[in-house]
Amino acid sequence: MNRFQQIVLAIGSIGFFAAAPVANAGLLDVIDPADITLTVGSLSAPCPAGITCGTGYISYVHDITDNGFAIGDTINSATLNIFLKDSGGSEGITITVSLGQTQTDANIGTTATETVILTAPSVADLQADGLIGVKVGVQQQSSGQPSDFVFDRSELSVDFTKKGVNLNPAATVPAPATLALIGLGLTGIGLRKRRKV
Repeated sequence: MNRFQQIVLAIGSIGFFAAAPVANAGLLDVIDPADITLTVGSLSAPCPAGITCGTGYISYVHDITDNGFAIGDTINSATLNIFLKDSGGSEGITITVSLGQTQTDANIGTTATETVILTAPSVADLQADGLIGVKVGVQQQSSGQPSDFVFDRSELSVDFTKKGVNLNPAATVPAPATLALIGLGLTGIGLRKRRKV
């Protein structure tokens, strides 16, 4: 491949990737208070600002609007990771997200990460205003032993596409620069054929 062909190929590749939709993925919001102990039948403590503490549960809201998400952006997927610590390692947990999406685990370990993949209704709720409510509760052990664990932190990761970005670039009319690149490539092919004849 000669130098001219390499340049045309490189310019064409840049034009292709520049037309791709802009997706943003990654960690968008973290709730990381001082450790909170959740105990069955007791008020969870200590209870920092921004968190509601109840008997055997805490609740809080993840807000992704201050981390790059704007109303009108399209959320493709979202995952919630809740980090826990437990010296006994045998408590159960109930996690409730948004519109009643619930996940339980009957036996968390001494250190655990509970992962909740948001369902379509929960994603739609998050997309509507950039907020999602979460409730974390402790379940009573079947053995009757004291049931408690420590809430360490909650992380919400979201994959979203910015509004105004065409999600189907193949259906658009090419920009003048793209047409120029295509023309340059065709000219190069024509010159190459003319040289061989």
